[in-house]
Amino acid sequence: MFYLTLAYLIGILFLYHRYMAVCLLLLLIFILYRKQVRSLIIVGCLILPLISGSYFHYQDKRYQQAYSSQLLHPELQGRATFTDQAMHNGTALRGHVSINDNSYSYHYFLKQPNKIPPLTPGTQCEVKGELKYLSDSPYSPQYFFIKDINLNSCDVNIKASLSLIERHKNFIYQQISHTHLEHPGRIIALVSGDTSYLSEQEVLEVKNLGIYHLIAVSGSHIAIICSITYALLLRLNVPLFYIKLSLLFLLPIYGLYTDLAPSALRSIFTVMLVILIPSRFYHHALDIVGASFILLTLIFPHFLFDIGFQFSYLITLFILLSQPLLDQTPIIKSLLYMTFIAQIGSFLISAIHFNEVQWIGLFANLIFVPFYSIILFPLAIFYFAWLHLKIPLNLLDHFINMMFHVHDYIVRWILQFSHFKWFIPQLNEILLTLLLIVLFSILYFFVAQRFITTFVISIGLFLILQFFPAHHANRLTMLNVGQGDAFLVESIKGQTLMIDTGGKHLRPGEVDKHQISKYHILPTFKKRNITSLDYLIITHPHADHMGELDYLLTQIKVKHLILNPHSYTPQQLKHLTQRLSHWKGNVIDFRQIPQLNFDEYQLRLLDATHDTSEDLNEHCIITLMQFRNKQLLFMGDATVKNEETLLQQYQLPPIDILKVGHHGIKTSSSQAFIDAIHPRVSLISAGKNNRYHLPNKEVEDRLNDNQSAILTTVENGEITLDLEASIETMLKPWKIYEPLKSSE
Repeated sequence: MFYLTLAYLIGILFLYHRYMAVCLLLLLIFILYRKQVRSLIIVGCLILPLISGSYFHYQDKRYQQAYSSQLLHPELQGRATFTDQAMHNGTALRGHVSINDNSYSYHYFLKQPNKIPPLTPGTQCEVKGELKYLSDSPYSPQYFFIKDINLNSCDVNIKASLSLIERHKNFIYQQISHTHLEHPGRIIALVSGDTSYLSEQEVLEVKNLGIYHLIAVSGSHIAIICSITYALLLRLNVPLFYIKLSLLFLLPIYGLYTDLAPSALRSIFTVMLVILIPSRFYHHALDIVGASFILLTLIFPHFLFDIGFQFSYLITLFILLSQPLLDQTPIIKSLLYMTFIAQIGSFLISAIHFNEVQWIGLFANLIFVPFYSIILFPLAIFYFAWLHLKIPLNLLDHFINMMFHVHDYIVRWILQFSHFKWFIPQLNEILLTLLLIVLFSILYFFVAQRFITTFVISIGLFLILQFFPAHHANRLTMLNVGQGDAFLVESIKGQTLMIDTGGKHLRPGEVDKHQISKYHILPTFKKRNITSLDYLIITHPHADHMGELDYLLTQIKVKHLILNPHSYTPQQLKHLTQRLSHWKGNVIDFRQIPQLNFDEYQLRLLDATHDTSEDLNEHCIITLMQFRNKQLLFMGDATVKNEETLLQQYQLPPIDILKVGHHGIKTSSSQAFIDAIHPRVSLISAGKNNRYHLPNKEVEDRLNDNQSAILTTVENGEITLDLEASIETMLKPWKIYEPLKSSE
């Protein structure tokens, strides 16, 4: 069966990773030749790639069409059922909602933060909003952003509107919220995999340690549930046949309880197949795992693109291939081995999706896998069962609180060592295929107990990935940070300069989750193996230009922070100085370094500020940058007044690339200024559907009149320009061609 699974996978990979598919095809041919398998298996291996490739090609087109349609028509309205207790974070509500026979996570910004609508489970209301994908993938989950709730239309009918499982979940939530537990959301997460009741900080910490899989339902959870059920029923002298029937009944229900979490279903399907299929029909556990993979991806094709699903199967594959070693190893040493094997198994998925390897997880899992498996998860299962009795058990509450205190102490202690980041640059198809081969080679030598060879190859892999694939270039990137500014300049020698960090204006009481850094800045840094910034210029202290600074300073080393100190209070400057001292960096007044050189770039920090103005936009640092024969001008949020001062005090050259001031608002980029600098390319950073309707049409008209090619994040997302290329070549990826002939 495993050979057929490999053939099935080859057909899928041929659609997305052809080099990898060819590599696995050659491996399959070699195995079939060496094993001398039956003709029927060979025929199956020839047919299955065609079937799986055709099936997923059809599914891909179907999902792409739905994705395109949704982007064009994101509006959604109708009668919605709120299926759980809404979580309130000060300015918004979030939870789960069912509308038009579909279920979504929702987010609703409160129009009056102190007035919370009574959206109890089972409440039905008329709502309006928009559906948005969480990423650029058509397979990613959709999120419902509710814009309006007609409270006059609401009514509550729990029995009619909620399923039995939803009612039970709400019963558990009500029961657990009246206990003395300090972290009730952790019990819910451990039992159901629902992390929505955890704080952002809790989720971030376990992710940074590489142990997030322990709070998301996975194979270890299913194994413990099966073990507890089996031991309990066996203790009650229940015959084995009825124990198996009980598991076949309980596991699908538990799968529904986890909202059909892909990693949970992988384990559930595998256990059910083991129970249902007699052992004489399969030769190895790999056959069962392979069968579950085929069944699940045929029933739920979108699972194939779920990261947890990919982690689950690849790690399971590596562990099963290591069985000859693990079977003859004492339990403590076996745990050490399995942690290392799991790290190897997760390496490829981490490199592809996150461009980062959580190396610290190798050590964290040694501590937390037994801690969760032996203590926390059994405690959570017992506590979950006890809640049904509605009998307070304060002693158990205090014991669980104590265990979580120990947990948090260890987490904080290990996090001290997590400052070293192992970023994996973006790997092409060939390098990904070679990486897969190297990982299997490491596994082969490890299972053969050739540990020195394993160590040498592992160190070699680290050094190669750290230095070889990083493609440094002279380029400018306008990061897609929405309604804000963040620009990255890189040199061919790997030096970096950033101008502003982006950020968002927070509503009163709103907590910044730093989604801009997490999803729009750091992913680009990781792909390019940027672990530090040589220079970071903050043009002025507005949230949309420096809101992400604090968070970035926890993730990236900044050597020199350049700003206008007249725009900050002494307390703000002290805070920034302290944050920089962690990296042994320093804060510099831009007036102290009017000129700055790095590699082939020459920078002039122009002082056209109006420091006495109450408008902080008029405090902006303006940066004139020269790269070879190209001139770049970054205006920040400078106003017309700053532009007038700039033209009076400096003799500006014709500008090749202009960062248009203040996101294209009409109080910047005056006709006189644009006529004076005559920009050939104009970059505008603004958010989609922003409330200011930027860029302003008047500004675009001025730029068009000067025959300037306009690129915006609104239309193009993140934009990277190759500064070594001619202007015409630079613009080709966006199918924009400069109206004027280049003088280069």
